[in-house]
Amino acid sequence: MTLLQHTGSHQLLRRVASHLQSELSVVDELQLLHEPLGLFAKVQEKTISEKQRPPAQLEDWRRRRKLAHERASMGVGLYQVEELVI
Repeated sequence: MTLLQHTGSHQLLRRVASHLQSELSVVDELQLLHEPLGLFAKVQEKTISEKQRPPAQLEDWRRRRKLAHERASMGVGLYQVEELVI
């Protein structure tokens, strides 16, 4: 005999089902908040990780880009560009 066939268990199963239904509705509401709040969580993680980095790694991205551009403009293939002052 299974639990569903036993008539004495019907009331208990109804109570369990009502508790589960309320929990499922809460989970559905929380899933709606997951994506919008996930963006804030990512920003928070990034902020925390940047605070833990040493200051040398926190260079401004513009400065890094400028240095990379200057380094790229100094080399021409296998050759170096040299200035000739006469």
